[in-house]
Amino acid sequence: MTSGDDDGWMPLRWFSVVVDCEHPERLAEFWCQALGYEVVFRTDDIVDIAKDADTYPGIEFIRVERHERRKSTLHIDLNPEDQAAEVDRLLALGAERIDVGQGTDAAWVVLADPEGNAFYQPALRRLILARLQERWGERFDAALNPDLDDFVTHYLDQGAEIVVFEADFEIIATGVLVPDENHVGQIVRMSVAATHRRQGLARRVVEELIGRARRRELSEIRVLTDTPWTSALELYRACGFAEIGSDGTDTHFVLPL
Repeated sequence: MTSGDDDGWMPLRWFSVVVDCEHPERLAEFWCQALGYEVVFRTDDIVDIAKDADTYPGIEFIRVERHERRKSTLHIDLNPEDQAAEVDRLLALGAERIDVGQGTDAAWVVLADPEGNAFYQPALRRLILARLQERWGERFDAALNPDLDDFVTHYLDQGAEIVVFEADFEIIATGVLVPDENHVGQIVRMSVAATHRRQGLARRVVEELIGRARRRELSEIRVLTDTPWTSALELYRACGFAEIGSDGTDTHFVLPL
């Protein structure tokens, strides 16, 4: 920073856009290929990229644990000469189309980078819908689950917490803790990928959600699950939940905190 005029104004140089992420190297590689940039600085937890070492602003990727991340109000706006060709190229690099309410007639295209920004929504949706499809078969209708189209609006903006487990850059397990105004939490949207079941992941997700509920000083946690879903019933009993009601369709559990 250099000295400015006598009125105290000091000129600034825009150095970089900073992106919190879990895998800085992976995202830096994606954006270098997308923009024709190069890595100009790196540590174990930070990777900076730019057109070259003397051209700014660049993009800085900083490693941040997922439970510390929240909705971002920042996105990167690209202006291609050939939109269709560039969309195809970015999709081939690992980007994914997402719906943020732009509508089918929008002149622009919204893509998420390989880490799912914003907030891994496409990957979370795929995981949960796959489990529901498996559970309900031909009776399954994705349109009956509108909350999965926008986890930020339906959950994070309402004070909920989402737990995610990953393996090889893929989401393999998740669960959501939704608190209410009476300091009661509800666990919803529990899912574990078919390829990673019987490894204790569901229990780890539940235990993490219980820990978060305790840190938030909730009075109890409630769960509603399908009565025929015996593995889910066994899971909640093993985690200390008590059954408080059941019929042929639903079973209700509670865990006092």
